[in-house]
Amino acid sequence: MKANNSIQLTEFELFQSLIGNFVGRAIPDNWSDLDEEEKEKFVEENIWQPLENCNSSEIIELIYSSSSALRQLLEEKGIEISDLD
Repeated sequence: MKANNSIQLTEFELFQSLIGNFVGRAIPDNWSDLDEEEKEKFVEENIWQPLENCNSSEIIELIYSSSSALRQLLEEKGIEISDLD
């Protein structure tokens, strides 16, 4: 399907839009520069209360999985998604 060039999103924007389902605040702009330990610490400190019994790496995997599913849907609809780097 031909991409709709008037709408473009980055993988970071998808990830950022979904993280609110799992943690209580927006991820930092330098998320892609953080190492896994820093990402897990951020999630642990900001986890959404119903998910408190999940560990941070499980939450991060849920977010990436949701982001990937949304990316696939949007690309099928012709919306171009840029990789993180």
